[in-house]
Amino acid sequence: MLADYYNRHQPGQNYDKVLFRSGRGLQSAELNEMQSQSYEQTRGVADALLKEGDLIKDGQVVIKPEQGFALIEAGKVYLRGLVRNVIQTQLTIPMDQLVDIGVWLSIDTVTELEDGDLRDPANGTRNYGEAGAARQHYQCVWGLSDANPFDPSDIEGDADFFPVHKIDNGVLLVKQPPPQLDSVTVALARYDRESNGSYVVNGLRALFLNQDDTLQHFTISEGKAHVDGLEISLKSALRKSFAIDPDLQQVISEPHQFMADDDGKMQVTLSHSPVADISRVNAAMEKTVNLQRGISITDPLPDSSVYQLIAVVQGAKTYVEGSDFDLTNDTVNWTRNGDEPASGSSYQATYRFRVDVTPEQINEHGFDLNNLVQNEVFFVDYRWKLPRVDLLTLDPDGVIRRITGIAHPWQPTPPALPEGQLALATIEQHWSSIEPLRVRNEAVRVVPMVELESMQQQISDLFDLVAIERLRNDANLDEPVAKKGVFVDPFIDDDLRDQGQPQTAAIINGELMLPIAGEVEQIGLSMTTAQTLPYELEPILVQEMKTGTMKVNPYQAFEPIPAQITLNPAQDRWTEVRNITTTSRFVWGGRNATTFEVLNQSSSQIEFLRQRSIGFSVIGFGPHETLTSLIFDGVTLTAEQ
Repeated sequence: MLADYYNRHQPGQNYDKVLFRSGRGLQSAELNEMQSQSYEQTRGVADALLKEGDLIKDGQVVIKPEQGFALIEAGKVYLRGLVRNVIQTQLTIPMDQLVDIGVWLSIDTVTELEDGDLRDPANGTRNYGEAGAARQHYQCVWGLSDANPFDPSDIEGDADFFPVHKIDNGVLLVKQPPPQLDSVTVALARYDRESNGSYVVNGLRALFLNQDDTLQHFTISEGKAHVDGLEISLKSALRKSFAIDPDLQQVISEPHQFMADDDGKMQVTLSHSPVADISRVNAAMEKTVNLQRGISITDPLPDSSVYQLIAVVQGAKTYVEGSDFDLTNDTVNWTRNGDEPASGSSYQATYRFRVDVTPEQINEHGFDLNNLVQNEVFFVDYRWKLPRVDLLTLDPDGVIRRITGIAHPWQPTPPALPEGQLALATIEQHWSSIEPLRVRNEAVRVVPMVELESMQQQISDLFDLVAIERLRNDANLDEPVAKKGVFVDPFIDDDLRDQGQPQTAAIINGELMLPIAGEVEQIGLSMTTAQTLPYELEPILVQEMKTGTMKVNPYQAFEPIPAQITLNPAQDRWTEVRNITTTSRFVWGGRNATTFEVLNQSSSQIEFLRQRSIGFSVIGFGPHETLTSLIFDGVTLTAEQ
């Protein structure tokens, strides 16, 4: 701050004018107060219409995922009560996380010492070349929230950051098109929120891609939504990755009986799966060892946790437990009055003991064990992954979030939707390698007017069908199918047919006929041009004479024409039909007509995209241009000549 700068303006004093009086000296502080009052009054109106960081003009972002940078064009941004200019900047950004791009603002003071042009330029006056008023100078630079571009030694005070754009995994999150009047936006958002809540306008469907050892990868299709009254738009599909973080439950001493096959091996299937880790397997083993009779009353066994002595023999002599010896504290106790080996002689002892063994071939369902005691019980300590229902949401900032639910062995509970967020899909986490999860898109979606009209027509058709069915039921009641020993089938449906015999005939529109299986073949998927019926072009209107001139390149644009990429097929449409038998009748020529009644029709969104091979061709390169890489949806492709 300048030592000779005075400004007594304080907002709490409620001064709105400086009243100059004749005959009184003009103070520099009064001039500074005038500027501060004017700035405060202007900012009060501007803050009611705009908010900090609003784009007023330009400032678009161009993202280059393959190069790892974003180009932010020059623009005008509303900051601290004024519309300020920001120059074009190129920033290196990570493509695998959420980043904020905004404006760094610094304000400092410039005097005639830093800028000689601030001295009095009035030549021929007494004040010529003398120092005058200083200037308050601002600098605005595009940057990331965690990287201050200013050197602290070059500015006064601290620079402030104002977020403008959000980029999530290389995709720009568009909240609203600039410029926006903040007060109008808030009013519209409040009306939309109170009347409609949060909803998806189009797109924004979640699909599961794959998972690796630590992450689950999803894709959110492009689309638009209104979240808490604010518009969120995704211009392209967005990839999101979330950590694999299952809730684990500890199981202690789960019992199993060892029943080996002919090779002495048993495949153990645990009661709960998928298994996260196995901490302990305690099993029974049998061993025969040579012992030497000592001078004490006991002979220690080489293993601990011995619970049974099977046999104690010396040559042809077999000693009996309870008469000759006892098992005491992992030792052979010879305190009985029976027979015992001579001191210093050797004998064999066969015993069973419990020990922690190492399982083999561990998988998510169990493991293998070898060479244990047949029909003996072993115990397993392990942790397994509990089922869980997570929630994918979209918040008012355009950020996709995963909210974890409450895990439970058989009845997991989904989480409550936080206030101000839009639920996109639920994720049923099974943590299995066969079916790790299931995604269900359950977002509230806007119903277009054409669909409402179609629904109204379907309701009318449903009432008509109910009326027809009532008439048929009345006719069947009045005229029974069996009358005076004659059996009559009106061929309405299959109710009167013998269900115990295979029925190869079909009932179509009240007629019994042979069934014809109709199949629809999809053509043109592997063709680059549209398929039509044979035709001949016939001129209808011809204008063969025309004069005029035009500039070949009126805008002096010399950028190269981008390469053309063609996918084959460019679109993939298919229908999966399950457990539905369709019988149709085909009529060709004549005046015969067939009517069909649609009794039920339903459709559902697929859970997983099918895999299929896609060809691609790239043309339009110059004679000296070299193709370095091809990337499709984040996957590097291999091109062939």
